[in-house]
Amino acid sequence: MAALYTEDGVALQLATELIYLGHTATTADAEGLKGAGDEMHLWTAAQRRWILVTHNGADFRLLSRAWQLWGVQPTHAGILVLAQTPRVLAPQAAQLVHTFLQTGPALANMLYEWHATVGWRPRP
Repeated sequence: MAALYTEDGVALQLATELIYLGHTATTADAEGLKGAGDEMHLWTAAQRRWILVTHNGADFRLLSRAWQLWGVQPTHAGILVLAQTPRVLAPQAAQLVHTFLQTGPALANMLYEWHATVGWRPRP
């Protein structure tokens, strides 16, 4: 199973649901990073080899591209972007992440975004 980190824009319940599905999960709040900048969330996740889960696609797409372009070390363990919609509740979001991780995609230095119409898609 995977080790995941939900940044502070993500409902705390998502980490609980991921743990219920067998993953290791923590939150920005639990790590003392509530209110930290996106770059700090990515840096922390990378240092600890956690897959970062966020709703903030725009900022994390930019950070991920910069990370790759600049060859930042360590390699980050991956970023998963879930659209923030009232229809996708924490149990459903956790199941989406869980199912995706079971397919075994390459996640190192990658960002994947969930779209209801097409599923998970890698983003440059």
